[in-house]
Amino acid sequence: MDQFRRSDLSADRRALLAKRIRGELAKESFAGIPKRSGAGPIPMSFAQERMWFLEQFFPGTAVYNIPNVLRIEGPLDLEALEKSLNELICRHEVLRTTFATVNDEPCQIVKDAVEVPFVVHDLTDLQEAAREAEADRLTAEEAGLAFDLKQGPLLRARALKLHEQEYRVLLTFHHLVADGWSLGVTVGEIAALYESFAAGERSPLPELPVQYADYSLWQREQMQGVMAKQLDYWKGQLGEQVKPLELPIDKPRPAQPTFQGSICSLYLSQELVTKIRALCEQE
Repeated sequence: MDQFRRSDLSADRRALLAKRIRGELAKESFAGIPKRSGAGPIPMSFAQERMWFLEQFFPGTAVYNIPNVLRIEGPLDLEALEKSLNELICRHEVLRTTFATVNDEPCQIVKDAVEVPFVVHDLTDLQEAAREAEADRLTAEEAGLAFDLKQGPLLRARALKLHEQEYRVLLTFHHLVADGWSLGVTVGEIAALYESFAAGERSPLPELPVQYADYSLWQREQMQGVMAKQLDYWKGQLGEQVKPLELPIDKPRPAQPTFQGSICSLYLSQELVTKIRALCEQE
């Protein structure tokens, strides 16, 4: 918002733009997401369906794993931490969800209960160099283990004890049940639960009004209305057969991707960043 306020738009034009946006959103008529009723298979969200479809080409891949490493210094109540993880799984249906095909349609199946083993590796007997090497090996091993989408669970948890007051907690999710945003929510909730459970208190978190499966059903229903109109619009703009975008590349595309890549960092000066932002706001 700060960048928006610094743009060339006057206050009157910003107010007019906000009014226009609110009016367009009102036309869309997105109602609140209702809680679903009944049990049984549930359609995947569009995002889940895309990822599930891609994984059918490469079963057993760890490409869509989301590994997390929490470094903890100080005393750690492992029992309270395990209890916090179990409460998190009870609280979020998506962490108790598996994925299968029912009547030739991909769907998500929410289980009443899921057992996620909490494995603790005590590395305190190792020499420092060996301890760090083993911790790195276990961290890499955990990140590279594939999930079974049909059996689940799609969450794993380990704790590496390096010293009496130094730990690594490894949490690995499959991207079908988590994303970058939800990781922040997850860590925050684990911290709140841990603080209460370590003190012998009950969960401080309120019950969730809706779950991800509720959103998936709601999203499908929206497809029959607003989203169907939007899809028709883009079909009209682009045509039924959209040609793939072929970009020039320096190496031939392999028949099967290896998913091996690297990171290339590029640093821009503050002056250049300021000019780029100004150009974006102007355009």
